[in-house]
Amino acid sequence: MTVNRSLLVQQLLILSALVLLVVACSPSGNSEDVQATNAPPPPTATPLPISQSTSLPEDSVQVVNDINTLVIWWPELLPVTETLQTQLQDYTVITDGNIEINFRLKRVGDTGGIMSTLRTGIDIAPSAMPDITLMRREDLTSAIQQGLIQPMSGISSLSASVIGGLYDVALSLGEYDNQQYGVAYVLNVLHVAYMAQDDDNVTPQTWSFSDLLTREQPFVFPAGRQIGMNDTFFLQYLAAGGAPPDENGSMLLDTDALLTVLSFYESAVEAGTVNDEVFGYSTDNDYQSSLASGVLSSAVTRSSQYLTLRQEDPTWHAAPVPTESGAPTSLVDGWMWVIVASNADQQAIAVNFLNWVMDTERQRQYAESALRVPSTQLALRNMDRDLLDTDVMDDMVNNGFRVVPQSTGSALARAMQNALVAVVSGERNAEEATQDVIDIVGDTG
Repeated sequence: MTVNRSLLVQQLLILSALVLLVVACSPSGNSEDVQATNAPPPPTATPLPISQSTSLPEDSVQVVNDINTLVIWWPELLPVTETLQTQLQDYTVITDGNIEINFRLKRVGDTGGIMSTLRTGIDIAPSAMPDITLMRREDLTSAIQQGLIQPMSGISSLSASVIGGLYDVALSLGEYDNQQYGVAYVLNVLHVAYMAQDDDNVTPQTWSFSDLLTREQPFVFPAGRQIGMNDTFFLQYLAAGGAPPDENGSMLLDTDALLTVLSFYESAVEAGTVNDEVFGYSTDNDYQSSLASGVLSSAVTRSSQYLTLRQEDPTWHAAPVPTESGAPTSLVDGWMWVIVASNADQQAIAVNFLNWVMDTERQRQYAESALRVPSTQLALRNMDRDLLDTDVMDDMVNNGFRVVPQSTGSALARAMQNALVAVVSGERNAEEATQDVIDIVGDTG
């Protein structure tokens, strides 16, 4: 059979044209186009929903119709205020709409939380991971050790004004092994909250061990601890000269510092200002309602709880945790921005955002709206004086110690906590309890 080549060529050309026409009129199955269709709008003044958009592969810049996407995971424990939402809106405006923020609320500390999702997804689903997120010191240390976040030292550069404006303790929160991995955003400060009486001078009282005993002031703090030692006792030990653990959790006993603090508790028990009921409190949340109702007129608390009290009743004031010297100090934790993205372009986008959101005035505005303490000194000192005793808080943070994760519970930390229990319960005096600790770990200093 003879084939007409000219006719065959014409037929093939017509068929090809038809195929191209069908493809052009059909919906695209490309994953990037799907993301463009489903991409969420910029944040609005209403609470931001958890985004359902699909991220692009981690090895490419997340670009949707020439718009760069910044994926932010936000811990549900940190308030999403109207001020924050407005700031996110403003950021998309100042970038001329070239940055689209994909904002997701995430749980903390359980299945589906930030850390667990990073651990399970960083290798098997990198495209679903955020560019940046917020985490606390304990999680930051774990994230670094597990390779979940990137060091900031080699990432473009955070503004010198941002780094230079941070409190020293806030800067140290983001450091690990002489590298910067996080930049503190808002702080949570351990201190005393007390309600001023009618005849009280609202200027700060003195809070040395001897002052507290002289006033015969009841001292309530969350002394219960299943692992390690409680934060109040730990802070008092550090303030008495004890050295904090190293990055690996190793800590040496300072016998004099321990004896100093235990001697205070022995005297407080004898005076009736401390009793073993404090071991029924694991966190300040356990007696927050008693503070709010006035059943307790003073107690150790965190700054977030204190600011909530203060907003409702301005007769609440902040003071340092009692120590041997009475000098203002604190134990400081905080929420830190960290970078997850490994792509250089996404890291640059993240750094630009961090430089913007960490602006002093924007940080102050968010901190006030969320009832939190900002990490930069100028932002703190510019806060509303009706909301915060700025001078007192500034002194405490300026002389504060970085919180130390005690999840591993070293033998020394457990022994010290047990010594405190023995003294407050009246089973041992300060010298006997100190010797008990030495017998367990040795006299190392």
